[in-house]
Amino acid sequence: MEPNTQHVDASYGGEGSDGTADKPWTTIQAAIDAAEDSAIVAIAAGTYAEQVVVLGKRVRIWGKCPQEVTLEAPSSTMPA
Repeated sequence: MEPNTQHVDASYGGEGSDGTADKPWTTIQAAIDAAEDSAIVAIAAGTYAEQVVVLGKRVRIWGKCPQEVTLEAPSSTMPA
């Protein structure tokens, strides 16, 4: 990983998320919002029910494995 990588893990139950591997964000959107231009958003295994929007920057979104990371629409009327 690179120094500006933002980590995501939906199962993180600690406090004080800061995007590090030890204190990951619990949503992909939080990581995208915190990411610098061209940063990696590294997503741990899990299911993420959220709408993800990337505006005004380039980020590289990397999931652990296609079989282990699922992005779902938060509702039937909102896209993921």
